[in-house]
Amino acid sequence: DKKRLEFRVRISRIAGLRVQSDPRLLKRIIDNLVSNAIKYTEHGGILLGVVALPRSVRIDVWDTGIGIPEGCKAKIFDEFFQVSNPGRDRAKGLGLGLSIVRLLVERLPEHRISFSSTPGAGSRFSIDIPRASEDLHQEALPDIGTSAKFNGAYMIIVDDDLRLLESLTALMT
Repeated sequence: DKKRLEFRVRISRIAGLRVQSDPRLLKRIIDNLVSNAIKYTEHGGILLGVVALPRSVRIDVWDTGIGIPEGCKAKIFDEFFQVSNPGRDRAKGLGLGLSIVRLLVERLPEHRISFSSTPGAGSRFSIDIPRASEDLHQEALPDIGTSAKFNGAYMIIVDDDLRLLESLTALMT
């Protein structure tokens, strides 16, 4: 709101679909990607997209931010690296967001992160999360998320505490 950016969420064909991941680590990854998108976007907006693929689910964070120059693309997941902070001004942060993302993705089996970027036009970061095996029983996988439609907008609630999830869903509904 402060930057007057538009934030959109697009979810396609994922009803009933389950993934195999750690919900806390996955939430941290998404939080860092969205936070970076907001930080480096001055005009336009951010899109959080979720799409089902044949063997995985892809979460995309698109922005209309500053983009990443070709010479910096190999470094963006390094600790303390910031494209727009060559003078290392601590007031602009420490540049740890994407290095944390890389470390978390490395801890999660079969998860992959990728990105594409155009300087001056923005970036897209994608994380592919493996689908849960068909032979996993419904009871073995706790419900950690739900969604509801409110006046044309979606709200997604993710939590690993089923009672809290149900309470928040009831409250928001």
